[in-house]
Amino acid sequence: MEDNTSTNNAESGISRRKTLKALGAAGLTLGGAPTLLGQATANPSVPVKRLTGTYKNPVSMDEIQSLKQRVSGQARNKTTSDGRTPVSEFSVPDDARIIDYIVTIGPNGHPVEHVDLAGDNSSVSLERGREQMSELESQLKTTGSDDNLSTQSAGGDFTTQASVSSDWNRVLSNSYTYRKDPYGEAFVSYVWWRLNSAEEPSGRMIHSVQTHAAMTPGTKIFDSQWHNEWLEADTFWNRDYSNPKVETWDPSSPTDSSDVGVSVGYPSGGGLSWSFENAGCIEPYYNSADPSVHWDMNCIFGNANRRQNTISMKPGSRAQMDDTSSTCTDGVHSVCRVKSTGHFEDINLKNHYLWQAAHFGYNC
Repeated sequence: MEDNTSTNNAESGISRRKTLKALGAAGLTLGGAPTLLGQATANPSVPVKRLTGTYKNPVSMDEIQSLKQRVSGQARNKTTSDGRTPVSEFSVPDDARIIDYIVTIGPNGHPVEHVDLAGDNSSVSLERGREQMSELESQLKTTGSDDNLSTQSAGGDFTTQASVSSDWNRVLSNSYTYRKDPYGEAFVSYVWWRLNSAEEPSGRMIHSVQTHAAMTPGTKIFDSQWHNEWLEADTFWNRDYSNPKVETWDPSSPTDSSDVGVSVGYPSGGGLSWSFENAGCIEPYYNSADPSVHWDMNCIFGNANRRQNTISMKPGSRAQMDDTSSTCTDGVHSVCRVKSTGHFEDINLKNHYLWQAAHFGYNC
């Protein structure tokens, strides 16, 4: 049973880009308004855990780190097959506060996290967190695999489901919601996959990232005059590992098709694909210098349905890199950074951006 006794917590604000370690034995600290809520019985050994706060007294990074360490310590797959410990961190925009943090271990033994950010007090909605927690609990009861766990945005469910072969290992799954009145809400989820080491070329690692980005305008959720303008998603591969090569990205060419299929599997074995309904024009851009891939969803101007309702896209990419690293930054060998941005506009052509960013890597 979880210990809910409050202890002194020196950090009541928000630290930026603070690494969340996957392992450790730190105790859970709860200070002020953030509280640890009930646990699910779906998986008695690794229940769904939740921290909540308010805009004036948000959940702190220290509280998240302590809870994540305790939950991750129960994971079957604490390390990859070659002994690495995967870790993740996320960034908090300057005016945002962490209102909800939810974490569990999926049936396959890997971390599943959700972070809910609010940009002001009127944007706080703990009901959304309760819905997310309930959804995860329900799915854990009915599925034997975390390949089909889903996350939610204001516009509905955006599933992480993919057609995936046994050659791929799901490393972790994170999702983020950032809501601010009167602009709207930006949502994104990421799944980090790695090919089985036995299938990888000698001395190389092969990773894929599956992105689900969405935005919902203020006209829909705040009854304001702010609408969608465009949606962006970025994956920046491999700052620390050498000889990176982005082998594929999808969509790989401009498309306005209503149904888009994405495939980023490994050619010699290791299928990894999914599809989504497209409500705009998606334009990909590849930068070989980073290397990175950027996707733009536009063609929204002049289309009332796209401007006033939820729009989303689900791109992905695969990269190969040397299985060595000479750089260790804040205790992490970086594999990739990811970012999603929703661009909102009002009737006076004023602009506002809501974004989320995360960073995946291994302990070093």
